[in-house]
Amino acid sequence: MNTTITSLIFTNYKFQSEGMKDLFEALSANCTLTKLNISGNNIGPDGAKIVSYLMLVNTTLKDLDISYNAIGVGALHIADSLRMNEYITKLSLAGSKMPSDGIKSIVKSLKTNTTLKKLNLDANFISGTEIQYLIKYLKTNSTLTSLSINSNDIGMEDAHLFNELLQCKHLYKLKLEETFSSPEMMKVFFKDFHLNSVLRSIYVGKNRINSQGVQCLLDNIVQSSTLQELHLNYNKIDYDGIGYVAKYLKQNSYLKTLNLSFNMFGPIGAKYISEALFTNNSLKKLVLDDNLLRTDGMRSIAQAFLVNSSLTFVSLRRNRFLDVNQTIYKSLINNYTIIHMEPASKRVKELCDRNKDVQRVLQFPKTFNFQKNCATVLEELLLVLKVKAIPKELIIIITKVVAFRLLLLPHNIYNFLKN
Repeated sequence: MNTTITSLIFTNYKFQSEGMKDLFEALSANCTLTKLNISGNNIGPDGAKIVSYLMLVNTTLKDLDISYNAIGVGALHIADSLRMNEYITKLSLAGSKMPSDGIKSIVKSLKTNTTLKKLNLDANFISGTEIQYLIKYLKTNSTLTSLSINSNDIGMEDAHLFNELLQCKHLYKLKLEETFSSPEMMKVFFKDFHLNSVLRSIYVGKNRINSQGVQCLLDNIVQSSTLQELHLNYNKIDYDGIGYVAKYLKQNSYLKTLNLSFNMFGPIGAKYISEALFTNNSLKKLVLDDNLLRTDGMRSIAQAFLVNSSLTFVSLRRNRFLDVNQTIYKSLINNYTIIHMEPASKRVKELCDRNKDVQRVLQFPKTFNFQKNCATVLEELLLVLKVKAIPKELIIIITKVVAFRLLLLPHNIYNFLKN
């Protein structure tokens, strides 16, 4: 067995439980593997039992994915091992066809497990009973920070339970894609969101919540000062709904990532987003793929790049526009923060690369391993150059030259320069 391998991926090989026996023998004594993905292999309950043994004897495995393996009642064995395991921090059990008792047993293990940080229970027909169990044990668990329960069987009658889920004090990321059947359900779930002070990331894509639903959502999260990521992809939000999003962006100074892909809100919606970007100074990542922005919409977004100084990542793929690379290029000439743009012409990529250099230089001493006194000299130099309103391209050149010279000078010269 290879003694240096740290990650092993065997997906969709269909090796079933017999193959698991061979894999167990190979991995039980391994002391380097940290990630194992065997999703989509139809290992069944017997294979799950073998995996549970592996969880007990392997002390290096931290990331385990056994999704879509039809483990069924084998979940009981996984749960037993999870109670005793002290190493795994990420576990994915999506699409496992677990019975209710299996799901409850997995959730109950959270009472004693103190290492698991991320749990994926997507597509497991979870309903109100299992949600109640989940809430009960999450309240006593202080280590699980990320929970994914996308694509489950949660009806309107169970929506109120999610208000209690939001009261879990250590949950930072929550994925609820394909969960809400109506805007009303969304409203019930998020009505007490203003009481939550820890959640940082919410995924509510693929819920078809439309404009009414997005208004309900934003009305309830607008006061949050902790939410940093919001994913609203695949929700059939038209330009009226995007108007609510734009209003939220104008008022918000905490959100870092916004995903609005696959909503088809067109050029009018793009204009609303552009106007919001003129005033928003916190958003760093914006995804607008597949929204029929067309040429006019792309030009509106490009206009915002002339003013916005916080965005670092922008994705505008598949928006049915004519060649607007020239427009984007011109808008980025004096933009020094965007370091990743999709799609991007060769010239746009060159500007993004330039901006990476800009950000490295402007973030001394974090991005360079200079001695402390050397870094201080450079920081003071940057301050002087900024106060003097020196163009950023020139700042880069000056700082690089000085940094290079400082690296070649003996220690006593540093102090001479500093004084």
